[in-house]
Amino acid sequence: MARPLRIQYPNAWYHVTCRGNARSPIFRGDSDRYKFLALLEESSLNFNVEVHCYCLMNNHFHLLVKTPLANLDRFMHRFNTAYIVFFNWYHKRCGHLYQGRYKAILVEETNHLLELTRYIHLNPIRIKSRTKISLQEKVNFLKTYRWSSYQSYAYSRINRDTFLRQDTILSMIGGKAADIKVRKRRYRDFVLRGLEKDIRTPLADKKANSILGSEDFINWVYSSFSHKFSGEKEYSKISELSPSLSIKAIIDVVSSGFKIQPDALKKKYMRTGGGREAAIEFACRYLRGRQSLSEIGKLFNLSAAGVILSRDRLKNKLAENSALRHKFERIEKKIISMLK
Repeated sequence: MARPLRIQYPNAWYHVTCRGNARSPIFRGDSDRYKFLALLEESSLNFNVEVHCYCLMNNHFHLLVKTPLANLDRFMHRFNTAYIVFFNWYHKRCGHLYQGRYKAILVEETNHLLELTRYIHLNPIRIKSRTKISLQEKVNFLKTYRWSSYQSYAYSRINRDTFLRQDTILSMIGGKAADIKVRKRRYRDFVLRGLEKDIRTPLADKKANSILGSEDFINWVYSSFSHKFSGEKEYSKISELSPSLSIKAIIDVVSSGFKIQPDALKKKYMRTGGGREAAIEFACRYLRGRQSLSEIGKLFNLSAAGVILSRDRLKNKLAENSALRHKFERIEKKIISMLK
């Protein structure tokens, strides 16, 4: 299974979720929930992470966070570890609490954020036992549900979570900036409209299981970060974001950069000064997801194992030869520019 992408940059937004191992509860009582929120506040302050929305369910949680310092991994590692240590100590247990690594979806700073907060805040009434209660009962349940940020967003008299940032999301709802009551009322109406009709989840539009945003945002993420994911598993997902790019285009750029004939790159024993290995590497980076290693190998008269060996050879050459490395980087910039 491909690992989830971990794209990090300053001021990035993420929808973060984590589920209990084998769907088991991660909260056994309110003491656990209070401690969870206390650790969330502590960790967000220590790592300068902004928490804009949250919802605690029985066996999972949702967060919407912004990372000014591009440090989501460090923040989540510290936060999750602290809660697991507490939970295991408090309940006299040991072992895993969560089901694998946390999941983080990178989100464009647009109305996707507003839609996501509604999705997160409506989670408590989406469980099977509450789907058939009346509309008014759902409204009342959300109003009194203690374990999400909905109360703080929807009711001006409630400002319970001092660590919670509401300004960005409420600014998207309209109304004068000074009139917080108007914005909160409009936000409450926005969320409750989700109870009256079946609103499609915004997460249905995510790409590569990890990115939510416009086509321009998707292309920007790909062109800016695809070169950093050199592992096969990462590429099996990030390559899904790639705009159309042909093997001919890759070979043309590489042959021009190395000043050799395009056909030479496909010949097994031709001396190309690293050009053949570079072409194979770029094919793996920018064609994976549409073509397997075996299919890429056939383009260069190699087996899948031969492709792997070629990539290893190039890695060693790039480490030892700075001139080759600079040439490789210049060519990759040209390839990336073709994706924009």
